[in-house]
Amino acid sequence: MWSKYDHYRITVEGKAVLGVIVAAILNRIPYVGWIATAAAQIMIQLKMKTGYFSARWGTRADTDICYLWRKRHLKMFSVSKRKNKKLDEVGSAGKHYMCGT
Repeated sequence: MWSKYDHYRITVEGKAVLGVIVAAILNRIPYVGWIATAAAQIMIQLKMKTGYFSARWGTRADTDICYLWRKRHLKMFSVSKRKNKKLDEVGSAGKHYMCGT
């Protein structure tokens, strides 16, 4: 069963704020914090896309009551009216444990 779409956007400013927060956290690691910060900054800039997104989750029960199957449907648009689709992907299903920790 699919959930409703959640709408969100990622801007260049949002990526910059995330980079500052990650840098502040990772720089507290002794000796290798600066390396981790540099790697995180590169990953944020190269892998994180900017645009308008719509995402929904599909869930289904498993035969074992402690597990739930989930997958994500993600759409990316170039404008806020969500008309010009740039990306439409459905992730593979994953099994999630739901009974305690």
